[in-house]
Amino acid sequence: MCDEEKDQMMTKDDSELGSWKRAVVTSDGVWHNRGYFSKNGSFIIKNYFTGSILWYGHKCMQGKDDIIDEELFAGTSKSMKGCLAEECYKEAKDEECDVEVIWQDGDSSAAYAISKWHPKGEIYKCGRHVGRAHYNKRKEVAKQKEFSATLKKKYQDQFPSVLTAKCKRDRHKADCGCLGDSFLTNARINHFCCLQQCDKSEEYARRMIALGTYHSKDVHTWGDADGQSCGFHPDVVC
Repeated sequence: MCDEEKDQMMTKDDSELGSWKRAVVTSDGVWHNRGYFSKNGSFIIKNYFTGSILWYGHKCMQGKDDIIDEELFAGTSKSMKGCLAEECYKEAKDEECDVEVIWQDGDSSAAYAISKWHPKGEIYKCGRHVGRAHYNKRKEVAKQKEFSATLKKKYQDQFPSVLTAKCKRDRHKADCGCLGDSFLTNARINHFCCLQQCDKSEEYARRMIALGTYHSKDVHTWGDADGQSCGFHPDVVC
C-alpha cells in the first residue's frame, strides 16, 4: 500500500504541490494503551491529500514472541514517539522525498525530526488541536480564584491587570460571574470561526485581539473617526 501511494506521487510533475518533490503530509503517533505508559507504540506519515500511508514504524518494549526482527525498545514510552518520528522522516529523506508541508498537532518531538531531516518543510498545526488546547487552558484558569504566579509573571507586562484581577466573591464557584462553561464554549466556537475565516496569520492575530479586547466587552468600534471595528458584524445595523 505504501509503495503504491509513493508511485502515484512520483507520477506527478515535480512542480505540483503533493508530488514526490513537494509532498504534503500529516503524521502522528499512537500508543497501544493511551498515554505514556504503553509498551507498544506506532507512528505513521500519510499523504495529506489522499489519506494513504507512506511510512510507518512500530516499537515494542517487551514480549516473548519473534513477530518482529528488531530488538525490543529500551527507551521510555514517552520517547518512543520521537524516536519513531525521526526514523520515519529519515526514511522519507533517504528515499529522496522532499516534504514541503506538514500538518500535525503540537507535538515537539515530531517537529524536531522534521527540522532535522526536512528543514525546509513548513509545519502547520491542526485547527481542532489548537481549539482544544485553547479551551483546555481556559478551563484550567476558570478553576482559579486568581491568576497563578506563573501566569502573572508571564503576562504582567502585556496585561498589567492580571496582577490584581480575581474573583470578588468569598467562594469561587460556577455561577460567580467568572469564566463559566457557557463562556468557555462560546470562546471555543468563536476561536474556531476566527481560525477558519482567516487565510493569513496577521488577520488571525487581529481578529483574536479584537475578540478578546473589544468584542467580548460589547465594544465594536474604537479609535477616532477613522478608527477600527471588530469585524464580526456589519458596521451599520438597521
